[in-house]
Amino acid sequence: MKPILKYGLTSLLAASLVVPSMVAMAADVQIYATADYDDSQVTVEILANITDVADDNSDALLSSGVKLFYNDAELSLADLGVGVKNPTKNETVWYFGDGVSNYSYLEPNTSVTGEIVFMLGRIDSTETEQSGVKGEGVLLGTVVFSRTTSDSPADPAALFGLGVTHGHEDADGENFVQNVKFVDFADRSGADLDGAVSFAAVSYETTAIDSDGDGVADNADNCTLVANADQRDTDGDGYGNICDPDFNADNRTDFADLAQLKSVFFTTSNPDQDLNGDNRVDFEDLAILKSYFFKSPGPSGLVD
Repeated sequence: MKPILKYGLTSLLAASLVVPSMVAMAADVQIYATADYDDSQVTVEILANITDVADDNSDALLSSGVKLFYNDAELSLADLGVGVKNPTKNETVWYFGDGVSNYSYLEPNTSVTGEIVFMLGRIDSTETEQSGVKGEGVLLGTVVFSRTTSDSPADPAALFGLGVTHGHEDADGENFVQNVKFVDFADRSGADLDGAVSFAAVSYETTAIDSDGDGVADNADNCTLVANADQRDTDGDGYGNICDPDFNADNRTDFADLAQLKSVFFTTSNPDQDLNGDNRVDFEDLAILKSYFFKSPGPSGLVD
């Protein structure tokens, strides 16, 4: 026997509010996310464009369900302090109530490492004919992650993904709960939009970290703490000359490297020892070497 088609939490509770449209309509729904990061955290906002909604709002969105995948090797949920929720859903837009006195329901689910599930619905008891959500850039939820490194993060495609929740799939991949189909995206007309919703890639809003201000992002900079816009690296070891007085490549600047520099002092044909790139090995290069004495070269975003 074919299971009875049911919808998500919002649609079930809103059944008495829905006035079916005489003409089958479907809003266009696109889910996307933006990420803003600093040295220690990444903040992700999940948003929706809900457009092409009918004039009578019959296909405005009543429920949505989104799963955010994240790379748990590089990210973990941030602890924002006592009493501060993380992740959060946008309860200004998605709520059950009158917009003032609202019922709390379905906090974001973080029970599976690497996944966060947002289940959202909207029933406004003061807007019987206008219930539902539409518009561009509608916030669904926000997550703050702690980072394992302060370098510029990897491409967002390697860290994040978006999709419908499918939190109740059976072994055959069908989205069923106790023989009842569970729909993430449903509109006021009763339409199942799960197959029509599009998911865009997560994108960064933050300019890549450039610690030394030389115009080269740290993850591509061969000297991340010393400005060298030219990225000059005459020995091709991934460390720019300006931070690489380790001439014998033993990962330590010491007397052996000093001896090499002294042996070519005041010459103009030894580019590896010409640390500052002025075509001459002299006291300025010696000063750079002394500042690295008993230290490793770099750091470099290409090597470290």
